[in-house]
Amino acid sequence: MYTMSPKPVKTQPPKVPMVDIKTALSYINALKSKNYAKADGLVDKAIASTKSGKKKTRKLFNKIDTDKSGSISLKEFKAFCKKKGISAKKSKKIFDKHDKNGDKKLSRTEFSKIKLNM
Repeated sequence: MYTMSPKPVKTQPPKVPMVDIKTALSYINALKSKNYAKADGLVDKAIASTKSGKKKTRKLFNKIDTDKSGSISLKEFKAFCKKKGISAKKSKKIFDKHDKNGDKKLSRTEFSKIKLNM
């Protein structure tokens, strides 16, 4: 009796961004030490550095920047976070943490450092 095996399916490997050796080793060490939050952060950073990741970040920045000033005010950031179910207190904490120069606005660079799973 002969059995037919299913046709081999051609699958593409997942698209993984290229990273430097230091980042790759940090990722491996984070996994070995079961520091999954750090590992996730490294993956997020690598994805954000890709062309599509930058495009998504730019689109989200433009969506939040409702007055089209080129920066995100605390008011704009809180309004966006409220729509996503994030409390005003937590959104202010996130905003303050990433407003590195203390000008009460998030630049594109400062915004790109925020890990938003949205």
